[in-house]
Amino acid sequence: MENSGYEQVYQQLKHMKTVIAFKKAMTKSHLNVVYLGNVTQSTIESITDMISEDLNTRNENRRVTKRVYHVMMESLQNICKHADSQSENESNSLEQGLVKKGIFLIGHDKKNTLSLREIT
Repeated sequence: MENSGYEQVYQQLKHMKTVIAFKKAMTKSHLNVVYLGNVTQSTIESITDMISEDLNTRNENRRVTKRVYHVMMESLQNICKHADSQSENESNSLEQGLVKKGIFLIGHDKKNTLSLREIT
């Protein structure tokens, strides 16, 4: 019985080690967001809001923030509208909401310029 408790703690520590290693790899690669899953309008709005908030926190120029927001919104919507997805939940219906499986990365370069990489 006690072994199962130790096993659970061991598994949690092992998971934390993986999360920390992933975070270090993201930092080294200058990645802010890595997303794999269904891309919906709700996902797009959440991600763009999060990035806009980050830009505001870094006191980025308002004009730049607006441009980044709109370009990112358009790019993510392109995944949603045009991705070749094999997802079970895929939908092309506006009534049901567009749903596509996608992968995208949001990062920055050494000058802190944001970039979006779509992998669909």
